[in-house]
Amino acid sequence: MNPTELLNIIEELNIKIKHFDLLQNKRDKFCKKLDQIKADYQSITIDEQYQEVYDSLVNKGNALVENYFRPSMNAKTLSDTINRYLTYLTAAYGDFSGQTSKITGFYRYFLLCSILVLLLSPFILSPIFALVFLLPIFLATRGIKQRSKTGYILSLTVGAAGLITSAMWIKYLFYLILDYATMFQNFITVNAALGQTLCQILIIALPVLGVVLFVLTILFLFRAYKVKDLFVA
Repeated sequence: MNPTELLNIIEELNIKIKHFDLLQNKRDKFCKKLDQIKADYQSITIDEQYQEVYDSLVNKGNALVENYFRPSMNAKTLSDTINRYLTYLTAAYGDFSGQTSKITGFYRYFLLCSILVLLLSPFILSPIFALVFLLPIFLATRGIKQRSKTGYILSLTVGAAGLITSAMWIKYLFYLILDYATMFQNFITVNAALGQTLCQILIIALPVLGVVLFVLTILFLFRAYKVKDLFVA
């Protein structure tokens, strides 16, 4: 199915924006985005399984073009509505062009980083640090599954926590290499309840996992950038 009707709506919306005085400050931004979206949609054929999504975009676009470009319309309301519609168009293009599979990879990196942050941060920072991130991780997990923009934004907090935690462990690894005996003595003093054998394992394993976390966090943030347009408000 060719998106002819939707392309006509995008073109009409572009014209409306160009000639609507209330949008003067954001006119160029909106028109540039619409031109990019139009070029994207011109390059695809939409599968019949996405008919409902396509019809929804057409209906929302018609409503926007017909009902919102009035002299009495509040500029902020119009701007927010256009922004929301552009977000829908961009996210739907991800469906139509088969890009949504990227979210699966992004989600896996998110889970791995979350697990390592919760595992490693209590040893190097504080158990409270890990507890603070439990709720954002839980909400982000639900949000990503629902392709919610809020869930996506919350997931980025794990990226920040991953960088902080991994940086602390990499620093710890540096000092461990310089003076293993002193660092081990300090470690076993703080974690005496774990026993000497387990401490000998952990003092090596935890910094190594910190390096792994750093690599995974970088990959996660890269994936996050790649899928940022696939989430909706």
